[in-house]
Amino acid sequence: MSKNHENPSPRHAKGEDTRKKLVEAALGSFQAQGYRGTGLSQLLNESGFPRGSLYFHFPDGKEQLGVAAMQLARGEIGAGIDTAFEVAKNPTEALRLIADGFAAELETSGFARGCPVTTVALEAGDDTPGLRDACAQTYDDWIERLTAHLKAADMEAARARRLATFALSAIEGALILARSRRSTTPLYEAVDELSLLLKQGRMS
Repeated sequence: MSKNHENPSPRHAKGEDTRKKLVEAALGSFQAQGYRGTGLSQLLNESGFPRGSLYFHFPDGKEQLGVAAMQLARGEIGAGIDTAFEVAKNPTEALRLIADGFAAELETSGFARGCPVTTVALEAGDDTPGLRDACAQTYDDWIERLTAHLKAADMEAARARRLATFALSAIEGALILARSRRSTTPLYEAVDELSLLLKQGRMS
């Protein structure tokens, strides 16, 4: 490995920091306001960077920035899923820990912030194919993680995949209800029902 790769230049490090802050600002705004409800001028004001910085890192504009934001959400929430299963005693407890994380985000934001990917996915269409694909890939990643953890808990592979898909669908749907009702009750009701399925499968 070359010396330049081992020790990135201050300029390169600063550029990466700028890009990271732009993506973080975009993810926060998309989560609260949606993709189409967030303007680039607002993002620049919130991040504190000039317009030139945005187009330097994202020459294709808002959709490219949106894709990067979804990739960030994929990694952050995916890591949360993995951590929940690593520290929990069983899958039932892991799902409750995941619900706790989403519930805390809802409550601290005054129910303005649910799942950032779902907020964006509901708006992504044929005019933003890259964004739509990034959302789909993120959901697929989370399903794969859930499937792997359920299989590790001795669930048969095909059923683990089906239950992982159902669990993600139930939690994401519950988050939409929770935001509109301004209550975390739908989220925990969904997890309670998922727990019953796990018990039926002798997984709890």
